[in-house]
Amino acid sequence: VAALIKEGLTPDDFAARYGGEEFVVLVAGECMENIRERIEEIRRKVEAMQIEPMDGRRVTISIGLHLYHEEEDKECFFRIADAALYQAKHNGKNQTVMG
Repeated sequence: VAALIKEGLTPDDFAARYGGEEFVVLVAGECMENIRERIEEIRRKVEAMQIEPMDGRRVTISIGLHLYHEEEDKECFFRIADAALYQAKHNGKNQTVMG
């Protein structure tokens, strides 16, 4: 999954593990529509991937997507993105929710 995330990023983007099964991806210099399309492509590729060590089963990812605003501090930014992530999980998983 990490390799697919990394593959979908540009040299200006940043991805890191953020907790046990969570990742944070920071994307700079693009409009939200382009970002959403790239993130959705990653989500679809993960969904299509078969994990051999898991007997070929598939995994899905839920995504909370938030556009940074200058008036937000780091805690506010991550709180909004995290709330969107949990909304995606609550809505049935395997989807992207905007925060």
